[in-house]
Amino acid sequence: MTRILLFLLFFVIPSFVFGADLVPCGGPGEEACQACHLVGLVNGVITWLIGILGTIAAIIIVYAGIKLVTSGGNVSAKTAAHSMMTNVIIGFVIVLAGWLLIDTIMKAMVNDDNYGMWNVVQCVEQPKADKKHLVYSNPSTALSGVSGWGAGSLSGSMVATCDADGINSDGSLNYNCTAQVAQCQSTASTATINTVAGTVTCTSSYGGTTDSSGLGQCNPSNGACSVSALMGYGLSSEQANIMSCIAMTESSGIPSTPPYNTVHPGSNSSACGTFQIVGTTWRGAAAGACADFSNCQNASCNAQVMSSLVQSNGYSDWTCANCNNKADNCVARYSGS
Repeated sequence: MTRILLFLLFFVIPSFVFGADLVPCGGPGEEACQACHLVGLVNGVITWLIGILGTIAAIIIVYAGIKLVTSGGNVSAKTAAHSMMTNVIIGFVIVLAGWLLIDTIMKAMVNDDNYGMWNVVQCVEQPKADKKHLVYSNPSTALSGVSGWGAGSLSGSMVATCDADGINSDGSLNYNCTAQVAQCQSTASTATINTVAGTVTCTSSYGGTTDSSGLGQCNPSNGACSVSALMGYGLSSEQANIMSCIAMTESSGIPSTPPYNTVHPGSNSSACGTFQIVGTTWRGAAAGACADFSNCQNASCNAQVMSSLVQSNGYSDWTCANCNNKADNCVARYSGS
């Protein structure tokens, strides 16, 4: 038996060690390591151990068979050989049964037809925050409380009166809007001067339009919720039109909208971002780099989670009882688009 163990130590085990790709990442010409590679490493080690156990079991069975054949009339030797063979077979069956049990549990938890064997882990590129979506203008927040500015007639806009700067030849006031334009542009917003009224209207570059019913859609240039942008997140044309409308009713198309309960202390609503998704719903649908709810003001993450919810549950997360009372109107208006 000692000879067998020495054979395993010096010949069999090294063949498994040097032949196994236990860390299939991070090396020359290999992809960068991700979290799933850690699972792959653990599964690789388990596979490696099972291979070793299988080899050991086979050798012990052969050894026990030889002992059985050469035992002659020695009853105790036959019994010992029988016991050795039986124990090895039972032990290896238990190992394989455990492997099969884990495979079944993993498949049941993942519920994915493409998942395959549990010890074959496919790493996919993890979602990354799109930097161009991280900063958005929101004049209604940035200029709120700033002297001279008040809410405008357009959703999310602010208006300020320019400084008087003398009298024109026709007796009308001449206005200097330099300071107001600079204040507006400092919030990354768009300043529009009304020379007759002497006012500056500051509007978000990422807002949209609404009508008297409060319905409308995000501007085509709004990368957070325009119809074309939402189709880029996997929505159909109809779904994108409906959700662009819902985004305007939820946040005026402004992805930097913070969680409701941070602006309104005492509220239990954590609705956040472009589509006003609450924390519990977010954590049930988000994945990868967007998994943490702290990413709710990231336009790309908010749109990804919204797309996942729409494709899983339709519009029910916005049209439910006591939810957005305008969402049903968005669905009715843009269905069939």
